[in-house]
Amino acid sequence: MLQSEMANLSLDGWGGSRIGRRIQALVAIAVVISVSLTTSIFVYNDLTSDLETRKASLEATGYVFASAMAEHIAAHDNQEALKVMRSISRIPGITYAAVLDGKGQVFATLGSAVILDGTALDTNLGLSQAMAIGSFPVAADIIKSGAHVGRLVLIADISDLRTQLLKSVLTSFVVALAAILVGLLAVRRLQRRITVPILSLIDAMRQVRETKDYEARVTPVGNDETAFLVATFNAMIADISDRDRALERQNQMLESTVTERTQQLRLARDAADFANQAKSSFLATMSHEIRTPLNGLMVMAELLAGAGLDSRLQRYAEVIVKSGQSLLIIINDVLDLSKIEAGKLELESIPVDPAEVADDVTSLFWERAHAKGLDLATRVASNVPRSISGDPVRLNQILSNLVSNALKFTEAGQILISVQYDGKHLTYDVTDSGIGISSAKLTSLFAAFSQADQTITRKFGGTGLGLAIAKRLTEAMGGTIHAASELGRGSNFNVRLPVEVVMPPDALVVSVSGLKAGLRIEGMATLSALGTALQSAGYGVETASESLAGCDVVFVSPFLLDKLPARDGWRQPIICLAPPGESLSGAALASGLIGDILMLPLNQQEVREMLDRLHSGKLRGPSLLGSNKVSSAPVISFIGRHVLVADDNAVNREVIVEVLRRMDITTDTAVDGREAVDAWRRRKPDLIFMDCSMPEMDGFAASREIRAHETIDIAGGHTPIVALTAHVAGTDASAWKNAGMDAYMTKPFTLRAITACLAAQFAGKPAVAHALAAEAYSGSEPVLDEPVLDELRSIGGSTDLFKRVMDLFTGRVPQAVETTEALSRGQDMEALADAVHALKSMCANIGARRAATACNSLELAARTGASFDAGNQMAAIIREVRFAMAEVERLRSAA
Repeated sequence: MLQSEMANLSLDGWGGSRIGRRIQALVAIAVVISVSLTTSIFVYNDLTSDLETRKASLEATGYVFASAMAEHIAAHDNQEALKVMRSISRIPGITYAAVLDGKGQVFATLGSAVILDGTALDTNLGLSQAMAIGSFPVAADIIKSGAHVGRLVLIADISDLRTQLLKSVLTSFVVALAAILVGLLAVRRLQRRITVPILSLIDAMRQVRETKDYEARVTPVGNDETAFLVATFNAMIADISDRDRALERQNQMLESTVTERTQQLRLARDAADFANQAKSSFLATMSHEIRTPLNGLMVMAELLAGAGLDSRLQRYAEVIVKSGQSLLIIINDVLDLSKIEAGKLELESIPVDPAEVADDVTSLFWERAHAKGLDLATRVASNVPRSISGDPVRLNQILSNLVSNALKFTEAGQILISVQYDGKHLTYDVTDSGIGISSAKLTSLFAAFSQADQTITRKFGGTGLGLAIAKRLTEAMGGTIHAASELGRGSNFNVRLPVEVVMPPDALVVSVSGLKAGLRIEGMATLSALGTALQSAGYGVETASESLAGCDVVFVSPFLLDKLPARDGWRQPIICLAPPGESLSGAALASGLIGDILMLPLNQQEVREMLDRLHSGKLRGPSLLGSNKVSSAPVISFIGRHVLVADDNAVNREVIVEVLRRMDITTDTAVDGREAVDAWRRRKPDLIFMDCSMPEMDGFAASREIRAHETIDIAGGHTPIVALTAHVAGTDASAWKNAGMDAYMTKPFTLRAITACLAAQFAGKPAVAHALAAEAYSGSEPVLDEPVLDELRSIGGSTDLFKRVMDLFTGRVPQAVETTEALSRGQDMEALADAVHALKSMCANIGARRAATACNSLELAARTGASFDAGNQMAAIIREVRFAMAEVERLRSAA
């Protein structure tokens, strides 16, 4: 296309060049337009002037004749008036005359009558109208003695002006043709001066395009615009030539430049990686440095609180413990957020019961809510799956942050956790009746270190990190979190997560269609939660009627028992919803007023069990009172045990040694890893508490060296090593396992955590772990250790925790056994060791020592690489676990 255009432009000759033809056309058009405009102006002016002249002459004539006939018109003398009008007919050019009397009636006329129309008599005609009709009218008033007696109208013929106009147009046409010829002759002379440089420039461009030779130049002619165009082209070609030479030189240097830039990028990347690593290391170090003194504070405060102080000092010690726990929560929030931002967050994907997660959070915060007079409960929809694939710890953390936030800003009313499922997404809603949040603050609500009111920390406390962490964790799970609120009307936080269903919801075993439950319950959250559970089970729910005669079962709060109507005429079972420590329900149970007690906070499993008892007609009645006896918590003793404590911090060593002394454990200490290895060689301990961060040799290196010696000296046995770490972020988060350690405890740890760790590691070993004043070890261990059971019953002042631990054991152990058995047939020894360790911990937590011992043997073999008979090992584990399950079921039935 471009080539054809350039070819057309390069033709020579008068009419051959396209640019020449365009110039000629432009000149012709310009001449025609200019001549036409000029002629039109002159013709218009001439015609207008002529018409005005004729009009003035005709008006003067009219006034002369109007004066001559004024007397005759006034006297109504038609004959004399006609004589005067005949004189008008002798004036050339006047084609018509008419006299109108004072009333506008025609008095006399002269000339042709066919022109008597509105246009012909209009004295205000323009030039174009006058030319169109060929005549021009004028009018003169007839005045007699100052009085208007009539009007004289004269019409003049101006048709000759049309002839004059035609002559002017023909003259203009002739002049235009002559001007065009003259213009074309001038263009022909000037064309070559314009087109020749342009055509030369076109030829040079074609040559450059075809040959890629940027050395071609065009010689400029003259100093006009075309010469400037040629000079510009030459400069452009020179610039292109220079650019090509520069590109050629650049290409020659490109490889070295790329190498240099790559090296710079590598250095920048290494610097960024180093900075990120330094940040993670700093975070880990700060975690250790912050938690180390906090560890001494909390454990010593626990020991002090249990030392039998007077009430005032006891209160001081409890305040220290609670303050330390609050400080730990704040530190964990900061470190969790840092870990998320550093990309160190790892999510588990294991089966988890979404309703159980919500129940756990409710149990965790129920005491705080109850102390503030708030009603806290969990409502679960009937279609919520029994199990999904997810991270239970992080789900718990999200809900805990939301509920904790709701507790801070709710002074009265209720907090309700709702769990729903839409077929693809699991939804948690936390709704409160608190102070609410303004719409202006909602957009920044989930930002780190942000709160709805910057002064709010002074009144309610907190770091402003809880919601930020909840948002990051939710997004890490692929979900979304939103808040809706209004000042003074509470808030709703919605967490929506995509989930994979592992187990569908439980189907109704027994239909209770047609049955009705009456609810007389304090607290809207509990009322909603229980009502939903009953409706999911098929019950109709009645909450407002005063009469209970039509109800098949009644659920009532303890303080509303005395408001129930008299039982004459109805004998429906009554179930009381009782908080821990409440006495009215016990008295009502003993008197036979109620048939069973459902403990608060509501737990989905306990509600299901209560409904099963209702259907079977086996409410527990007064027999429930015997299971509420709580024995005092014994101090666990590990007589004969020897433990090595390795920690460079003197406070930490003193804390652990004091705790171990309380448990009748002898101790050795070491201040660094090298000293710990030497102490281990001198006297093999039963267990080592090993701090991870120590000078000279850290705990990881010391553990690896101990494991190396054990590999050589198999007869020496395996020494359990428990990592004491404050590193919750960075590379040390799982380094304890890689170093060969058996377990870890995160600082600051509690007295109960140390006890549980020792019980788990010493389970089934030759030495004795028993309660003080217990009988000597008989060599025949029971299925469940009674002191451990007593301690579980005593925690919290009621049997709620004991029952839930038993429920968790029966719900989770079968699956853990299946997982362990499947891994025992494979080659992944690390996964097998982790699985059997988890099973061992479950057994140890309820005092199933024999089952824990069987698990420990398999774990030891899996971790050390020793040969083992998987079939025999698993048979022993399954046998002992079955014994433990049977005993747990017996205890649950008795409860």
